[in-house]
Amino acid sequence: MTSALGAGAALRPPFLRPDVSGLFASLRAAGALGCVAVVSHAEGSTYSKPGALMLFAADGRQAGLLSGGCLEGDLADRAARVMQTGLPEVVHYDARDVEQDVLFGLAFGCEGLLRIHLLPLGTQQGYEPLATLAAATAAGQGVVWGLFTAGPRNGQVLVATAALQAHTPLNGWTLPGGHAALAGGVAAGVPGGVPGGMAADEELLLLRMAPVPRLLLLGAGAEAPALAAGALALGWQVTVLDHRASWASPARFTAGVEVRTLDPREPIAAVAPAMPVGAVLPAADAAVVMAHHLEVDAAWLARLAETQTPWIGLLGPAARRGRLLARIGLQSPAFAGRVQGPVGLPVGARTPEEIALSILAAAQQAVAAQGNG
Repeated sequence: MTSALGAGAALRPPFLRPDVSGLFASLRAAGALGCVAVVSHAEGSTYSKPGALMLFAADGRQAGLLSGGCLEGDLADRAARVMQTGLPEVVHYDARDVEQDVLFGLAFGCEGLLRIHLLPLGTQQGYEPLATLAAATAAGQGVVWGLFTAGPRNGQVLVATAALQAHTPLNGWTLPGGHAALAGGVAAGVPGGVPGGMAADEELLLLRMAPVPRLLLLGAGAEAPALAAGALALGWQVTVLDHRASWASPARFTAGVEVRTLDPREPIAAVAPAMPVGAVLPAADAAVVMAHHLEVDAAWLARLAETQTPWIGLLGPAARRGRLLARIGLQSPAFAGRVQGPVGLPVGARTPEEIALSILAAAQQAVAAQGNG
């Protein structure tokens, strides 16, 4: 049978953070060894959930985070041993008994249980699973992979098989429990089974990795640089479009933010004759309309009506939202359930930086709830 694992079933699966993919690229280019630490089970209050991962290098570099810093030192020591032996290890951190943990444990304070698999990473393993995860991330795609968590193949990974992809179609997440589930015995419920079959004492943890979240800022006003920098710090991809070339200046934004000049009021054939509609407005998980110009914001909304962007924030009061939707007329029903306006969480924001924080918090909340990733 297949059972659910972990918490946060409705939440978007984790994605490969830029610091992890960057360190991985460095290790692979040098043919160097590494160790991947993967959370395979969690109970109670824990900093991370199944599918979260961290990468360790033999030279001491590390990327990712599985706790607030309390476990990483111990994990680094264990990872060094895994890199030396080439053998996977499993470690349990149990802080459910608070007094016991304070006296004899690491006192990491989350009051939960974590099981973490430490996997050797190098040419012998084909740099899996990170090779597959990094390739999918670079292509803007989600991916499903498997980790044996019990039996003779404990610690081995399974990637990019037709059976796994069929069991977890990327356009509709079907695993019970959201982004992590356990298949035991003969892998019941996995179409096509598992290569080599599965023994009765084996368990295969099925995990999904989502694409990197994408944020589209339609307007490069005073709040945009702080909002873009905050999203970039979260590991998101950020694109900023503005009809004013002086505002759409890369010099105003953190390196790594894509900035382009585009006037949504111009016919697509005029501004980008070789581009389809979807190429003019990049695919996004969240978009914020914030040009501070009623006519331009209405034009951005008209463009967004032609996309499937699941969450759209409108800067400004509720009355302005009504005027904007009235301006686009017959296209307004396309936004049912997708628009938040005024955008942002109520954090008492007044300055551009505070408003950016409010908007980013709302965007994070919306993107995290996109369970299909």
